[in-house]
Amino acid sequence: LCQHSSLDSPEWHESVLASREQERIAGKQQAMDWDTAKEQICQKIK
Repeated sequence: LCQHSSLDSPEWHESVLASREQERIAGKQQAMDWDTAKEQICQKIK
């Protein structure tokens, strides 16, 4: 997607990202690596 600058994100996306970043800064959420995130997603959809 980063190669296609003509694609717009949905309007709600910016506020969700901002909220998650504030939670991360406040220590309520931690970043995780992509492999861990994929594994968690796979476990949730099984």
